[in-house]
Amino acid sequence: MGALFRVAGIAERMHLAQEAQEAYRHILTLDPWREDAYRALLGMLVASGQHREARSLFTQYRVRMEREGWPVSTELAQMVHVSG
Repeated sequence: MGALFRVAGIAERMHLAQEAQEAYRHILTLDPWREDAYRALLGMLVASGQHREARSLFTQYRVRMEREGWPVSTELAQMVHVSG
């Protein structure tokens, strides 16, 4: 998992948003509980104006957390709420 985070980070620093987003999505496919990957991906989506996609991703996260009885991150909720 660490290698995928490194790939995503390098892609972000190189302004390769699509590649970075794909790496974060791959991380979430392998481990859908990685809040750090949600945070990074949501941040990228919001920053690039992809608000609908960000809300959709957050909804998937929220449903998964609620289904398991786990708390929903207020930080992630605020990221999406502030975006629009």
